[in-house]
Amino acid sequence: MSPSSVATLTTTTMPAPRLAGEPHYARRICRGTGTRLAMVAFHPEAAEPLADRLRTAGVPVGRVLGWGTQAYRQILSRREPIVLDTAGEPGPTELYRSIRALRHLGPVIALASGPHDLADGLAEGAVNLLDRELPVAQLAARVLADLRWLGRRPQPAPDARPVSSAAPVLLHILARSRGSICCHELCWLLGGPPRPLARGALRARLQRLEPALHAHGLDIRRDSGWGSSVYTVTALDRSTALDRSTALDRSTAPDCGTVHCG
Repeated sequence: MSPSSVATLTTTTMPAPRLAGEPHYARRICRGTGTRLAMVAFHPEAAEPLADRLRTAGVPVGRVLGWGTQAYRQILSRREPIVLDTAGEPGPTELYRSIRALRHLGPVIALASGPHDLADGLAEGAVNLLDRELPVAQLAARVLADLRWLGRRPQPAPDARPVSSAAPVLLHILARSRGSICCHELCWLLGGPPRPLARGALRARLQRLEPALHAHGLDIRRDSGWGSSVYTVTALDRSTALDRSTALDRSTAPDCGTVHCG
């Protein structure tokens, strides 16, 4: 099939399934009403041309975002699916690390700018892994198909004790987690390429967040191994939290403003 026939097939067959028989969430996404898709890029300025082409093709891409808590706060508050664009990065390592990190914010559709393996991308948690060099009509059609699929998925129930929008982003991530999170994923998310957050700095942040977690009826357990730690958020055991708080009060030194990490 020639490229021109592929483009014709895409434009003539895509509109019908967008509007008929789709869940409300999927119809809103595919009609492009409102910002429903966040593009996160290593280099936002390099991703802008592709974002513009996708918008022209009907993909509801909002403002291109870089790494950082301000971007994450927007994604979390709007519950936006994510398109990860890796323009300018040489290899797959950063791509796979970023998929693992960003999936804690929302579903990730990754656009690869170099050699990649679809199976590896899916195994790391991506909804899909696409070649960003595809003709824009094909790329847009595939992204829209992924968005329709996401619209059919059962949506998670609202949190019983929602976190304030002004709370730290890390608290939002922990409160909405449904399993264990590797320290390397959090370090990559909070630091970003090419300088992830140091593990000691992550432990200090988590330690400072413990009172806020307890206020939401949550606790965090750390399981450490060789070169990594895994964090699991659990329901708070009030008696354990009280014992821990009492022990901390007894051991507080005059320079208690300094956090020491093992």
